[in-house]
Amino acid sequence: MNYGLPDFEFKKEIELGDYNFVPTVSFISPESWLISSEPPGNERQKIFHVVDPESKVTETLPILSLPYSVGLNPGLITDMKDRKLLNFGLSDTIYQFQHDSVSAFITLNFSNKGILAEDYSLEGDAFVEKILLSQNYVFNTGQIDYSEGTLKLMVYGIEKNSNFNKEDLSLL
Repeated sequence: MNYGLPDFEFKKEIELGDYNFVPTVSFISPESWLISSEPPGNERQKIFHVVDPESKVTETLPILSLPYSVGLNPGLITDMKDRKLLNFGLSDTIYQFQHDSVSAFITLNFSNKGILAEDYSLEGDAFVEKILLSQNYVFNTGQIDYSEGTLKLMVYGIEKNSNFNKEDLSLL
């Protein structure tokens, strides 16, 4: 749906395609929108797309999500001056979309606190247990924002609490 501001009056409906869920939509031009799509399941999928709603032409960008990233943030977009920044949960790279191409904008280095590649093969509960509940890892939650020259990311990386009781999670 397209609404005008400041009165929030209905303008028109814009069809962006057949996607499971579209968490982020970003205007590029009257003929072009950049969207993210939430993939079903935990497989790696291409989640960012440039969509022309009139012609129904879609270009899928060559950025693969990670298993379990959909549980955090499946794909968020923010505007930064002359480009758009793309982020998703568990990614160690923030991407940029500029002049119809994609490239890495910045790579996050979590050193020995980063999630190991083999951890992504763990089944759901085992992944949550090892990555979240162990409190041994640092990871990108997928949140991203840019305002007045400042890039804001949300990273999970708490200090391990010796009083944390994995048997009693009722206090969380």
